[in-house]
Amino acid sequence: MRAVLRLLVVSLSPLTLMCSAPAEPVAPGPMTTAGSPSQPGGGSGGGTGGGGVIPTGGTPSVGGGGAGGSGSPLGGEAGSSAGSAGAAGAGGGPAGPSGPTAGCQAPVPQEEPQTWLERSITITNLPATLTPEQIATFSSRRYFVRLPVAYDHTKAYPLVFYGPGCGATNVESTPMMGQIKDAAIHIFLLQKNNCFSTGYPSPEVPYFTQAIDEVQAKYCTDAGRVFVSGYSSGAWLSNMLACAMGNRIRAIGTAAGGLRKATIDGYTCPSPQAGVLYTGENDTENPASELDDNGFEQGVIGARDRLILSNGCDMAAAETWANNPICQIWKTGCEANPVVYCVGPGDGHGRGDGQFNVSNKGFWDLWSSLPQ
Repeated sequence: MRAVLRLLVVSLSPLTLMCSAPAEPVAPGPMTTAGSPSQPGGGSGGGTGGGGVIPTGGTPSVGGGGAGGSGSPLGGEAGSSAGSAGAAGAGGGPAGPSGPTAGCQAPVPQEEPQTWLERSITITNLPATLTPEQIATFSSRRYFVRLPVAYDHTKAYPLVFYGPGCGATNVESTPMMGQIKDAAIHIFLLQKNNCFSTGYPSPEVPYFTQAIDEVQAKYCTDAGRVFVSGYSSGAWLSNMLACAMGNRIRAIGTAAGGLRKATIDGYTCPSPQAGVLYTGENDTENPASELDDNGFEQGVIGARDRLILSNGCDMAAAETWANNPICQIWKTGCEANPVVYCVGPGDGHGRGDGQFNVSNKGFWDLWSSLPQ
């Protein structure tokens, strides 16, 4: 399989800041249409409001109760599912590969830094549950690479992946472009069918696997410093990949996205990783708390608590994060894999950048502080 590379004179498409469609369709099969009211983010339901967003035993969340919250860490039948994931990774340090990748020994790429480079790839090993039509759709994918200023092929760079909200059709500006321009290689993932497909099994897993394999084979990167981030549909993608591909992901950063029980049950989330999760206090498209039909907390709170439990953090030991007063951090019992949760006062379905300073500076502050 050969990647097709071409330099882009990119005209950045309008930012997908407010995703009017749901977060993403459930994955195969058959796939549901984006916009179905049964999908998270469509504004049809959306969890229990009221009280604080910290589980029982925690401290009240900064930003107030507008973001919702059920009081129970995961609600309904979620406890056993997330608990089993926690048993697998509790208290552990970084898992998976580390150190310089094969790309450090590859020919020096003659490519312009700070320019989005488009890659077209053919995805193999797609889930057997896909229909022939879905295979045709999900086998043809694109992603984009942006090298740091003065890229040095002898230096093993971190990788920062980003997934946009629903509706993106080309590469866009991301919250972290300015933050990491000198410090990391930036990869922009692009969805099919309007939104990322993050049910179980997901065609996004082989897509991400092939993309990271290609990048690590071509550029000098650090296999132990892979970070995945996203907004709305891209946040659902990041949470799903953290569960399915945790052995290759050191940490995540998400804004306005949750995690389904089927994903946790199917992929089992065996490896711990650190994370920063953001929600707008008044987000009604992807509410902080959103229970599925069986009472499982699949909103941002559920994704947060899955990490807290998987990482072996003390659920009752939340404290205000010194880096940002709208955030709380869990690090007791999980010092190598802390979890940060941020609530944007008055914000709706936002990315958590701008005045909130989470999905740019906050993500990088946590990631760059993690032990190898």
